[in-house]
Amino acid sequence: MKTPNKDALIRISGALRREKFNPGIDGMTASQNYNHILLNGDLIEKRLSEGNYTPKPALLFAIVNRKGRQREVCRFTAMDVTVQRALTELLADEVTDGFSKHSFAYITGRGRHAAAAAFIEYANKYRFAARIDPKACFDSIDRELLYEKLESTIGGGAALELIRAYAECSVADEKGMHKRARGILQGSPLSPILMNIYFHELDILLESCEIPFVRYADDLIVFARSEEEASERARIASDILTEKLRFELNTEKLMIARADEFEYLGFVFARDERGGILASEQARSDEGRYDDNWTANRFAASPKTVNILSNGLLSRRELALMFEPAEGGEKTVLPAGAIEQLNVFSSVTFAPQVIKAAFDNGIRINIFDKFGELLGRFEPASGFRDINVPLNQLELYIRAKGMRMYYARDFLISRNHNIMLNLRYQRKTYKNSRCTEALAALKLMESEMKACKTIEELLLIEARMQGAYYSCFDEIIKNPNFAFEKRTRRPPKNEVNAMISFGNTFLYNYIATAINKTSLDIRIAYLHATNRRRESLDLDIADVYKPLIVDRTIFSMINKRMIAPVHFAKEENGGVYLTNAGKKLFVSALHEKLASAVSVGNELKTYAEIIRDEINTLCADIRAKRRHKSFRQLR
Repeated sequence: MKTPNKDALIRISGALRREKFNPGIDGMTASQNYNHILLNGDLIEKRLSEGNYTPKPALLFAIVNRKGRQREVCRFTAMDVTVQRALTELLADEVTDGFSKHSFAYITGRGRHAAAAAFIEYANKYRFAARIDPKACFDSIDRELLYEKLESTIGGGAALELIRAYAECSVADEKGMHKRARGILQGSPLSPILMNIYFHELDILLESCEIPFVRYADDLIVFARSEEEASERARIASDILTEKLRFELNTEKLMIARADEFEYLGFVFARDERGGILASEQARSDEGRYDDNWTANRFAASPKTVNILSNGLLSRRELALMFEPAEGGEKTVLPAGAIEQLNVFSSVTFAPQVIKAAFDNGIRINIFDKFGELLGRFEPASGFRDINVPLNQLELYIRAKGMRMYYARDFLISRNHNIMLNLRYQRKTYKNSRCTEALAALKLMESEMKACKTIEELLLIEARMQGAYYSCFDEIIKNPNFAFEKRTRRPPKNEVNAMISFGNTFLYNYIATAINKTSLDIRIAYLHATNRRRESLDLDIADVYKPLIVDRTIFSMINKRMIAPVHFAKEENGGVYLTNAGKKLFVSALHEKLASAVSVGNELKTYAEIIRDEINTLCADIRAKRRHKSFRQLR
């Protein structure tokens, strides 16, 4: 079998740009990867064909599904995702036609519904069924046996060696960088087809025994006319799995019962009045994403940003950090090498060496009070910085004729554009007259901004703009349990204001972390004053994104009843703040918003990618002393 060529790599990397993609260990975005392949595709193709390509390590982290079960998945770099997808296409061309008709997972034209239809067909003929499940399937695959099966199918050569390199590649987790002795990685684009190749022997042997079955990945059901026959057929399948494929069986999942008592792939089965089998799909609730249980996956699922909302102890454990909740519960190990920002929203004791670990790994630690206001932070020493950038930044602020005004006006016009985008959506959805009035006022203000000659004039318009926008909030909010009334700060006086203050601070610090990875000086801003606070540039940039990220998340959570008054507490002085449970919900939703994708030109980008690109472009524009245009969302 051949290795991927340049044309396939370009096509697949182009498609990757339109997906929601989180960068791997090298930080390369899908767009950067596409451009890299355009420039270096010939060399990459040559390395692949000669067997000289080495995959980068994969990030390994734990996630917890809706049933509370934990599993480890990996995240590869954009380049390695591209290469693996191209390799999967070539492998599928070689082997898919030979796959059993009883296999339904990861095969074009089949899938979960087709498997359920096959289940119904067999259940109408056979009264009993047995489920046989290998334990930790991905982690337990015997690689040498897999390589033997591959070599007999596609031969040896560079393609097989490339598959071997991905199966045996290094992973980075809380233990540091290491290799796993057995199994293949969940999350790898290659793993699904490798699993089907590995299980093909099982399919062939069951067919030779004339045993009717349905297999979806490692989820195997065999059918029989009696309970005794089902038990015997389950034994045959079990022997093949243990002796031929070298699996250990999950005895807890072994089940022999009437076919109409099974749940399979999210379907439940029952007999109708005529005795026939019918399937119905189980309801899949989204509430699991917004629960009050701060499980380990909330730390690990977004490895670059960790949010601690429970009281407890943070200590160092070899190459990792470990959080132990004060109220008891499971300790959580955090891979220090994969964390960029640690946000503490609760009372946490820092054990010795935690700050040293943060310094060694470049982790920024932010400490917040109960209102979400920043109390202080630890900022690790930065690496190389181009001194010309802050010098130019200062020159544009002080001396360059009109450039500070241009930058300040651009940030404010972009913010106004994104505010009007929100209001147009609300007006279209709810026929809101107040939004219509505000839009007219904001459109007029945009013309006034373009005519402003001083920063002071812009700031006066900013205040009016914010007032017009906030005047629509009570019309936008459709939940009778929440009211905005007016903007109140330090402390916020109601639930909506508490969410605004918390969300804005969250975004300021998210952007500040990204700024501090560049040569930009965060103290030098253009619209906001630079002499009253330690950081200002993050406020300029955050103003552009607050309507899109913070405000939209607030409207969605309130109107969809994802958050309730019970998630807030009130002080004697009238201040309102989010409880720990409320913070967990809100932080989770903000991270999901950052990971959501929107159209930018001809591709899809997440808000996290857009913010990162904006900051990098701003740095380049200041280095070149040229004008900058901040982000204005189209829809």
